[in-house]
Amino acid sequence: MSVNDLKTRKILALIGACLFQCAMIGILSNSNGVFMAAIREAEGISMTQVSANSSIRSVSGALVATACTALFYKADKKKVMVGAIGVVVLGFLLMLIGTDNMLWYVAAFCGFPINSIGILAVPYAMQKWFPDRSGTAAGIAMAFSGIVGAIFNPVAASLCTSMGWRWAIIIFCILTVIFAGMGLFLLFGLGKPPVAQTKEAAKVETEGVDAPIRLRFALVTGMTLFSAASIMLGYMSIHMEQLGYSLATGAFVASCIMCGNVSGKLLCGWLSDQVGAWKTMAVSAGATGIGSTVLGLGIGSESVMYGAAFLFGMAFYALTIAIPKCCGAAYGTQLAKKYTGMHITISTGVGAVLAFAAGPIFDAVGSFKLIFLIISALCVLAVVSALTMEIVSKRAERERKPVPA
Repeated sequence: MSVNDLKTRKILALIGACLFQCAMIGILSNSNGVFMAAIREAEGISMTQVSANSSIRSVSGALVATACTALFYKADKKKVMVGAIGVVVLGFLLMLIGTDNMLWYVAAFCGFPINSIGILAVPYAMQKWFPDRSGTAAGIAMAFSGIVGAIFNPVAASLCTSMGWRWAIIIFCILTVIFAGMGLFLLFGLGKPPVAQTKEAAKVETEGVDAPIRLRFALVTGMTLFSAASIMLGYMSIHMEQLGYSLATGAFVASCIMCGNVSGKLLCGWLSDQVGAWKTMAVSAGATGIGSTVLGLGIGSESVMYGAAFLFGMAFYALTIAIPKCCGAAYGTQLAKKYTGMHITISTGVGAVLAFAAGPIFDAVGSFKLIFLIISALCVLAVVSALTMEIVSKRAERERKPVPA
């Protein structure tokens, strides 16, 4: 393969990763909040039932994250990714006949690949094709789930209004399969990374921070818990309606979150290649905390809420790129395969608790304020943990340097 052919193949692989991420998270999952609001209005289901759907998605992801992570690293990557798309699509199709029976909960369970394969697949592929700029490449690819989410949220709202929520879901499922098929073809159908590229990827494998495993585990846990903020996207349309805005306005706020999602992944993906994982996590958590506080307290005008939603979208960097990135930096490339699934399980488990609590709290007090303030507190914890890890890693580096004779 010539140099020019390699550049073209790398670009095609990046495009494939973008399309796959659109299918995995961007089209259906990032529009789920609009679907929930439309279903709630059309079918008259309770807020507790809506939160049960969201919490089961998070719980199922947490329960099987470790197993899915192990399967991903051991099995054929393409087959695992195909299976993940199939399960997610099946879950949304089951909702068509499951608003008033047990299929509603089975459909929610089918969302489990999003919190494992949806986090691991693209960063892993980009590490193979762009070993020296994997953060930037992964940021670009993962950002496309947000780009598509920003575009498709208003489309979902429009389709739900004009055609009904069932036809909207069917159309979105078809688009998901098309995007996934094209993406997987570009990633796998045109050949694997050349041997030279694979060797280059091996050279940049990390050794991890020279500190006790328990300390590293605690700090990585502390800095990744705020990724649970992503569960509020599913409630954002309802939150805005509760504040007195229309479904269309709620969809636009969700789009602002998706814009923050996109910008956060692009900026933080690039930033992680420049200044490292820990400083990048502090930036992401700080921005999310500000956005969460403003949204939760309802401070300011509608325009201020849009800006807060944009900052809030930075949490999606922590949910996607940051967990594998931080695990690789903290534990080293090989040991990270053991601990990444555990951290995904913990972070999605916290998200499940928040998702489960959100509905009953809303039904009891008519507000999501407490949930937003809890997220803000987790962001403070993340900033402290990230800066502590930065200090620990710098100290370990100084201690490893030979003392001049």
